[in-house]
Amino acid sequence: MERLSSHKIKAVLRLAGLGLSQRQIALSCQIGQATVCDYVSGADQAGLKWPDVADWDEDRLLAALLPTQRPAAAWRKAAEPDFASMRRELQTHKHLALQLPWEEYRQQQPEGYG
Repeated sequence: MERLSSHKIKAVLRLAGLGLSQRQIALSCQIGQATVCDYVSGADQAGLKWPDVADWDEDRLLAALLPTQRPAAAWRKAAEPDFASMRRELQTHKHLALQLPWEEYRQQQPEGYG
């Protein structure tokens, strides 16, 4: 979900409260229709209506609309190769193929990328 300023979020909620379509709101606020949908549905799920949030500050508004974001799970199973050192080696030794640095990486990281 794209993060907007509280001013834009409030504008989206105000226009939705007036009964405008998501397309009209997106055009009026110059944001994507998917973003409008995210904020309107988030407000509905949180039970927020426009007059209630009119005087809220940005922190309070975002805390009510956005769920707490958990850090992304580590999906890499092993450390990446040191691409910078591989590049230096390849530039230094003009007849060196990628095969040798790759084999050295696989010796150091047998469970690494293969």
